[in-house]
Amino acid sequence: MMPSWILEEHEELGNTNFKYLSHVIGSYFDKLYLQIEAVSALKSPIYTSSSYKPLPFASHMPASLGLETPEIFVDANVLEKFTNRNETQVYENDLNDVKSLIYLNLYNNLTYLFKSKGTEKAIRNVLRAFNIDDKLVRFNTYANNYTFELENNLKNTIVRKSSVNFNKATHLGAVVYSSGSATSRQLGYISGSGVDSHELRYGLTQEVDVIFPKFIKIIDTFTRDFTRVSLFGLHSASANSPSTTVYDPSFYVYAERDEAYSKNVKFVLSSSLLSSEISSSLYHGVYDDESWNLSVRIKPDAIDLTGSVDGVAASNYTIEFTGYNQRLGEIRNSFKVSASVNQANTQNLLKSPKRSFVGAHRTNITGALEYKSDTLITATRFWTQYLDDTSIQQHAFDFDNYGVADASEHLSPLDSDNSKTLNRHTLALNYEFRNVTSSDGTGGFAVTDISSGSIDGLSGHYGKLGERFQLTYTQG
Repeated sequence: MMPSWILEEHEELGNTNFKYLSHVIGSYFDKLYLQIEAVSALKSPIYTSSSYKPLPFASHMPASLGLETPEIFVDANVLEKFTNRNETQVYENDLNDVKSLIYLNLYNNLTYLFKSKGTEKAIRNVLRAFNIDDKLVRFNTYANNYTFELENNLKNTIVRKSSVNFNKATHLGAVVYSSGSATSRQLGYISGSGVDSHELRYGLTQEVDVIFPKFIKIIDTFTRDFTRVSLFGLHSASANSPSTTVYDPSFYVYAERDEAYSKNVKFVLSSSLLSSEISSSLYHGVYDDESWNLSVRIKPDAIDLTGSVDGVAASNYTIEFTGYNQRLGEIRNSFKVSASVNQANTQNLLKSPKRSFVGAHRTNITGALEYKSDTLITATRFWTQYLDDTSIQQHAFDFDNYGVADASEHLSPLDSDNSKTLNRHTLALNYEFRNVTSSDGTGGFAVTDISSGSIDGLSGHYGKLGERFQLTYTQG
């Protein structure tokens, strides 16, 4: 409030500067109030965003809590200090801001650093304050007369992972399938041993890594009124015809919403081997960028014994449908459902040529659309043996991991035809999409099978199964 005589005198003189002066003084006191209010919070941890400009006095903050920090970037020359560039390149950020941000990162994590000082964790977290991760600096521990306990020490890292994107209006009906090439070693189907029946005693495993993308209905780019979403499938194929005609036995995996536009799904396995579909329970919030590892496995009841040990009857089979949802090294959701399957039909599937696909379900792969797909697929793999739960769980934890338990051990010392085959040789197909960036003019693209394709396998060094499954399979 101002005295009235001051206001009256300025009005008589026609002087309007007073209101501008009042505004300047008021603005100064507002700023002073905010600065005084912030003093008590100056030492509070400040977790910055990408657009945040760090405090200019951040270099003094670690020392205030007992961590003496030397000056960093001491070798920066005048050009780098004042123009934020060197003689060959321009820096993305201001050098002083980067320096202040490093000091601020150290300050924010001082409590944890002091509690873990003298350990690998403390050193690693100091380096991370400089934005240096394990890809650049990794520690190795050496010791004498010390017993190391081997454990599953999981560590979270950020890795770029390419995927096939079906989550677009123009991609809902797309399908990625085995198509082959002109060479005899790149087939459009997974080879089978036929009448030799080498696969019958080992079963199979088909595995796919799926991401269910988050969506918001009011801004969605297409209508999600379909409730059954196709994920992947496997069916018998012809070795004599290049066509994509589907033959039974076969199986198909779907995610089924409880209603249109729902983010809640249950997982469904449909197969000509089964009298009816089998499914998981309903999971909520799946379409929230959740990652699932889904697998279909066929397990012989007398695994590895039929045909190898006298008196062991022909094996019956069980089909297992499994899913693991993990986040930050923890299995959040999982399911495992199983059912007995017809012996004769299952054996036909195991020993016959097979073709896999991911994405939409179409009649004979490329025909009429039956079920759409709106997911992201990061990998699909096929093994010619039943994988145990431990191996599948490890794949769920690490999408770059496709190893198997006892990888260097023999598949079966009792099987004379495959006594040279190791467990790791049973990976017959491995499609990852890391090298795929776009499709061609027809909407197609080629994916390389990275399972093996070894000449040693083709020459019998890996047993009879190796001769069949060390081929490569091109997908398009």
